[in-house]
Amino acid sequence: MQDPDRFYGDLNRRGRTLMDGLEAAAAGAGVSLRVAGFGSVFSTSFTDRTKIHSYRDHARHCDEERYQRFRIALLDRGVRIAPNGRWHLASTHTDADIELTVAAAEDALRTL
Repeated sequence: MQDPDRFYGDLNRRGRTLMDGLEAAAAGAGVSLRVAGFGSVFSTSFTDRTKIHSYRDHARHCDEERYQRFRIALLDRGVRIAPNGRWHLASTHTDADIELTVAAAEDALRTL
C-alpha cells in the first residue's frame, strides 16, 4: 500500500500543474479564466473576478455560455470535463495526460 502523504502529495502536485497550465493557456489566449481549488479538485470560470463568494456571484459575473463552448471545444479535442466547471484529477492521470489537456485547452481557448 502506498504512503497516503506521498499519494496525495503527488496527486495534488499534478493537479497544481494542470491548474497552472490552464491559467497560462488562458493568459496566452487573452481570456479571463479563473482557476480555483485544491490540486486534485478545482473549478474553472470565465470571469474577471478574483473571487466568487456565492452562487449569486457566479450567476452575475461568470460567462456560463462561454464555459459550455470551452467544454465542447475540449471534447472535440479528446478531453472531457464536467458541465458544471468542476475538475477532478484521478490518480490514473499522468503527467503526459496533463500536458495533452493543457495543449488542448490552449487550442480551445484560442477559438473562443
